[in-house]
Amino acid sequence: MSAPRFPERIGEVTEERRVTETFGLGPSLVAVGLVWYGVTLAAGARAALGRGELAILGVLFAGAAACVVYEVRRRERRLILVAGEGDVGLYRRGVLVSTLTSSGLAQSRSDEVQAVKGLVLMVGVAILFLGYGLTETGGVIARITALAPGVYVTLLTLSFARGAWLCERFRLYESKAPVLFSRAELRRAGVSTEPSQGGS
Repeated sequence: MSAPRFPERIGEVTEERRVTETFGLGPSLVAVGLVWYGVTLAAGARAALGRGELAILGVLFAGAAACVVYEVRRRERRLILVAGEGDVGLYRRGVLVSTLTSSGLAQSRSDEVQAVKGLVLMVGVAILFLGYGLTETGGVIARITALAPGVYVTLLTLSFARGAWLCERFRLYESKAPVLFSRAELRRAGVSTEPSQGGS
């Protein structure tokens, strides 16, 4: 048998062959939104917060903390794809965890139609929120508060659009959500993500 194409440790692989998983800002933006809503709720209270309000604040801040923990953990566990000759290696935490043929990698691509449908839906929601916010006729603070949800959803949409347009999405190695790799980085490393057209 020939020697393994991929070393056990990522440190033995040149940078030119590596493509590192990229991430959107979704969880971070969700955390910011939860904190913002909690602060707004507390600041708008006219009297001491009751048990119900405190419980809501607790849920909001706990949700924000969960988003932060999730973001940290997923970045710690990011996948690194290493280009080979007709195959690729997958590394996590610096250790080789799996290998795929180029055709296997192409078959693991996520459905782009679903991503486009999600993006269209988010654009529609952002337009609705922004339209509602623009109808506010009160003072400056009231207008900013009314526009904030629309701006927030717009930022989420832009983050999602970046992933849809600039990245390839794959279902790889026990990942519960699609894994994103930059199309530009895949091209730089010479990784083909198109299904083979048949061969001998």
